[in-house]
Amino acid sequence: MDALWLSPLSLTDILALLGFLVALVGLGTNTFQVRLLVRQIRLDALIRIADSSRRFAAIAIERPELWEAMQIAEPRSGHEGFRRDRFIQLWLNHVVVVWKCWRSGMLDTGDWEACCRDIEAILSLPAVQEEWLRVRDYYPRAFQQELARVSNGTVTAAVGP
Repeated sequence: MDALWLSPLSLTDILALLGFLVALVGLGTNTFQVRLLVRQIRLDALIRIADSSRRFAAIAIERPELWEAMQIAEPRSGHEGFRRDRFIQLWLNHVVVVWKCWRSGMLDTGDWEACCRDIEAILSLPAVQEEWLRVRDYYPRAFQQELARVSNGTVTAAVGP
């Protein structure tokens, strides 16, 4: 049995061994490239989220009356009430996209938790709470539960299965 290991390798054995080594190098290279691609996709998602968040902040800065309208829960009437509610809905849609990025692994948990601090601050506004209670059933149940967790119970998830 020991003589089998000591016998010289034939040309086909050497070619098979070289082919195996080339395949291992190729597999390692592919693994490295996939990891780089995943990093790039995550970075791209983070950049897009930051850009979208920046646009929401710019709207609130450029239109202080809109931000002030979110500070109080007044009845939704008139053009200003309509614009305020649409802005809140757009913001909620933005947050659900960020949440989906986190759930799909395109956003690290640390980045999601940083977003959660901003989400918590916005969710504390009375008009946002009022609008959330009105539209929450249009959002996924898991998202509703996550917003309830983020807001420390300030906003609640819908009751039911």
